[in-house]
Parts: sequence; structure tokens; C-alpha cells
Amino acid sequence: IVLFKSSEPVQVSVRIQGVDEASDIVYLYEDFTRDHILPLYGLYPGVVNTVTLTLINATSQKLVKTLLIETDHLPPDLAMNQLSITKSNLPISPGFTFSYRNGFSSTAKSAFDLNGDYRWYLTKNYHTSGSYDSGRRLVLSLGDPYGPIIVVEMNYLGKVLKAYYSPYGNHHDITLTESSLIITGSDNAPNTIEDFVYAIDRNSGDVTQRLSYLGILDRTRHSGYFYSNKDWMHRTSVREYEGDLI
Repeated sequence: IVLFKSSEPVQVSVRIQGVDEASDIVYLYEDFTRDHILPLYGLYPGVVNTVTLTLINATSQKLVKTLLIETDHLPPDLAMNQLSITKSNLPISPGFTFSYRNGFSSTAKSAFDLNGDYRWYLTKNYHTSGSYDSGRRLVLSLGDPYGPIIVVEMNYLGKVLKAYYSPYGNHHDITLTESSLIITGSDNAPNTIEDFVYAIDRNSGDVTQRLSYLGILDRTRHSGYFYSNKDWMHRTSVREYEGDLI
């Protein structure tokens, strides 16, 4: 985090230099203010990063400051990983690729860029795939995937913004909407697992909706050797699309 005061209200543009132009990170803090508390996301680990701050006042005058920021090396769970990147001439979506796991045993979340270089990670394990909201917040869960959990909204520095309790568990996915968290539930007591979704109201924290697939699909269908009678469906993801859920 960079903290400083300016003599007049300014916006601040941040540029983190990448190993090539495509891996540069540029973003703008749009508010005009004198007091600045600026998180820097996307630094490389274990090197001296070049970070350029451009201060822009109301008449578009600019002041440029370059910082050299040395970071810690990757933790062992990340450092032992080998990322194989295959490039093509197809367009690449902007931003990072977020991982579900770090190494064989860790479920702490991380992100790497188009070159396969790590640019962000959490130090704590969260067992869900997670919802990554446009650089503003993360939604992840802690606890027993098949029992009580705490669903956590946090920023990308790991600061907890909100926490919600659920007795139904969560084994894979959470979709963040303006009003709700849509969660793939695990504990469909007493007989089945991983065959329903439910919603938590983001204002009240209450479970407001619940949909079980026991009344929609044939439980006796056999979809492969992996699934048991209890785990007959193994539904793992949910997405909002044009006001509907898939």
C-alpha cells in the first residue's frame, strides 16, 4: 500500500511494469483527493518492481513519480509449481487467470498473468472456487464443505468486508449478484449431497431461496462410476445470465 498526501486534489494512475508490454498493469484511482491510500495489485514476487505513479489534477497537469518496490519470494506451495503456457495468435482476455489450488494440498487462491508469472495470492486456504468481482471483491467460504460454513466477502488485500453464516455448506461455486450470493450447496440432509443451490441475501444475511434438483431430475439416473446414490448429481457451478441462473 502506498500512502501519501498531495498539495492539491489529484487522481492517481498506477503502472506496474511487466516483463513485456502485454504484462504491464495500469489502473486509475479516479477520485480527486489529497489523502491517498493506494493498494498496489499485481507486483511480481521476489524481485524489485518498477511502479510509476502519475498524479493528475483538475486541469490535467501531471506529476510522475517512480517507485522501486522489492517483494518477498513466493511461498513454497507456489514456488514448487510449474506453469506451462501455450501462446497462439488468438486474442487474449485482459486480466489474470485465477487458480482453484496452489500445489497439491493448498487451496489458497492465486493469480498469474499471460506469461505464467504469479502476480497475486492469498496466504489462507479457502475451499471454494470463488467469485472474483471486477477487481473489487472476492467471495470465498471457510468451514466444512458439507456442514456449517462462513461465506466471506473481502477485498484483494484480504480485508474482510462482510461475513455470512450458512448451515448448508458449499463445495464449489458462488455467484455474486447485486442483491444475493447464489451458492452451490453440499448438505441436502438427510439423504443427498451436491444437488441443490441456495441464495443468501447480501443485506440481511438470511437464506432466502433454495432449489433442490431432487424434484427436477431423475435421481436413479447413472452418470458414471464416480457418483454414488447419495452423490447422484454432483452439481458444481452456477452462473447468472441475463437475469436467469444456469
